[in-house]
Amino acid sequence: MTRRLLFLGIAFSAIGCAEVLPLDGRHCPCASGYHCCESGNVCVPRAKECPRWRSLDPVGLNAIGISPTFDFKIAADGAPHIAGLTCDAACNEQGGLGVPFVARYVDDSWVTLTQEGLPRSYFFPLLLIGRDGTLHLLSDGMSSSFDGTTWAQRFPPVPGDGLAGSTVVEDEEGRIVTTIREDTDGSVPAELSVVRLEGSTWTALGSKLPGELNLNSLVVRDETLCIAHVHWYETGYLGPLSCFDGSEWATVKEFQSNLAGGVGIGPDGAFYVAPWDGLLMTVMEGKRARWSEIGSLFATHAQLAVSKNRTVFVLVTSLERNTSMVAAWRPDTREWSYYTTEGLDGSVRPLLAIGDDGDEPVPYLAYQIYDPVASFKVVKHE
Repeated sequence: MTRRLLFLGIAFSAIGCAEVLPLDGRHCPCASGYHCCESGNVCVPRAKECPRWRSLDPVGLNAIGISPTFDFKIAADGAPHIAGLTCDAACNEQGGLGVPFVARYVDDSWVTLTQEGLPRSYFFPLLLIGRDGTLHLLSDGMSSSFDGTTWAQRFPPVPGDGLAGSTVVEDEEGRIVTTIREDTDGSVPAELSVVRLEGSTWTALGSKLPGELNLNSLVVRDETLCIAHVHWYETGYLGPLSCFDGSEWATVKEFQSNLAGGVGIGPDGAFYVAPWDGLLMTVMEGKRARWSEIGSLFATHAQLAVSKNRTVFVLVTSLERNTSMVAAWRPDTREWSYYTTEGLDGSVRPLLAIGDDGDEPVPYLAYQIYDPVASFKVVKHE
C-alpha cells in the first residue's frame, strides 16, 4: 500500500516476519504460527484477522443530518458521542440558525438524545462529558447540561465575546474550564481569557493571554491545568505552553511554531506537544528544562492525544489528498507503531478520540467524506 504520509527520524520495527517473539500482540517480527499485521505492527495468530477500522452504524449516523463542524468525545464507559448542529426547515429560513444535538453510540447504533431545552445557535457546540457522566454543551450564548431526560441551563453562558477555542475541560474538582475571546481594535495581537465555572459564576484565571481564535488547546491532569496558545507576530507564529500556578500563567516553554495540534500530559507530568511550521510537525516530550524530539512527520493538519497509560497518539492528515493516518508512541518501549490507512481515504478534517475504558487505549476517528456526496463516518480500530 502506498504511504502518502511519511514519518521522518522514527525507526519503525521491520514489517517482515521471523521467529523472534512468540506472544500474540507483540511487535513484528513474529514467531512461527503468527503473522505480522501492518496495522499497529503487531503479531497475531495466523487464524486471526488483523486489526482494522470498523465503521459504527454509518446509516444511522447519516440519518441525523450533522453539520460540517462537530465535536467528538468518548465517555468513561467507552461510549462514543458526537455533537453538532442539525438544520431543519426553520434553520434554512433563518440563515443557518441550527438546533444543537448530541448522539450516543450504544448497542451498535446511534441514538440521538432529546433536543428539547436546547436553544438554536449559529455556532456548533463544544461537548464535555464530566467525570460523573453528565453531558454539557457550550456555545456562544448557551451552556446546557443533560440530566438523563432533558437539557437545562444550569449555569450562565460563557462571558466575553464568545468561545475562543475548540476545547473545554473539567478540572480535578469537577469545575468546567474553557477559553473566551477578548476583542481588540486590531492594533495589538488578539487576546483570550481562560475562565472557570465556580458555583454559578465564570471566573477568569490569571491575566489575559495572546492567542488567535481556535488556535489554542487546554489540557488538565490531576492538579495541572495548561494551555497551548498560538499568536501571530510579524515574524511568524509563536506558540507558548503555559500552566496555571494558582494565581497566574507561567510559561513552560515557547515554540517558534503553531501548537494547534494540541498538548498532552502524561501521568508522570511529562508534556507532549506537536509544533508545526506549516509543513513539518515535530512531536516532542518535555519535563521541566529537558525536552527531546520523539518523531517528525509531514502534515497539513494534525491532532495529538495522550492516553491514561501515557501512549501518545498522533492523527496526521493531508488536506491536499484527504488522507489520514494514526500513529502511536509507547513510552515503555519508546517505539512508534502505526495503524492501517485502509478505509480512511477521503476523510476530511477528522477528529481523534481515545477510548480509555479498557486495558489498552483504542483510537476512534470521526470525519466527513465526499463520495460523491457529503456523509459522515465514525470508525473504531479493533
